[in-house]
Amino acid sequence: MVQVAGVPGGRAPAAAAPEDRVQEAGVPEGGARATTDPAGAVLAVRAPGGADGSDAVIAHVVLFRPKATLEDGEGRALLEAIEATPGRVDTVRRLWVGRRLEPAPTYQLGPMPDFPFASVIEFDDRPGLEVYLAHPWHAELSRRFYAAVESALAFDFEAADARAAEAWLGTPP
Repeated sequence: MVQVAGVPGGRAPAAAAPEDRVQEAGVPEGGARATTDPAGAVLAVRAPGGADGSDAVIAHVVLFRPKATLEDGEGRALLEAIEATPGRVDTVRRLWVGRRLEPAPTYQLGPMPDFPFASVIEFDDRPGLEVYLAHPWHAELSRRFYAAVESALAFDFEAADARAAEAWLGTPP
């Protein structure tokens, strides 16, 4: 299940488990994960835990500020569209939406832009992100998103536990 803040019950149906996608793609079982395009062609296969023993993911992080004039129904429609994403794009591993804690923490360095909300969508790998970005649902979601927000920043990260991330230090992305 996908945890979505601000949605009645706070839960939405999740996309098929990665193992289900592996079997659908005809990739041998054993914990491997496959990324497939909408036609079912295998784009990438990941061993469990990755080659370095980590469980790295690609995180699509979007910080945003809704329009001040946003009607309650418009906000609900945007959340419902975000909530529907895992069911429409099968490369989505996990999705969550959250809001910034107020007051700002004391460890914050200097003034920060005002982005009270964040959305994070996780993928098994970069091909999974690319399938999502090229998917017609992403175009529709983007249309709804930009109609409802005043400002936004989006970043894509390769994320892993600190032990695996150590290898990234000093190397350009």
